[in-house]
Amino acid sequence: MPVWDPVVRIAHWILATCIIAAWFTRGATHDWLGYGALGVVA
Repeated sequence: MPVWDPVVRIAHWILATCIIAAWFTRGATHDWLGYGALGVVA
């Protein structure tokens, strides 16, 4: 029995990618990555 279904796994990796990428960017790219992370959580 899998612990995470594919949707949860994909959402987790999108969130992690947004946070890591936002750490290394600034300006508009940083803002958009933050909006993307917020959208995944919401």
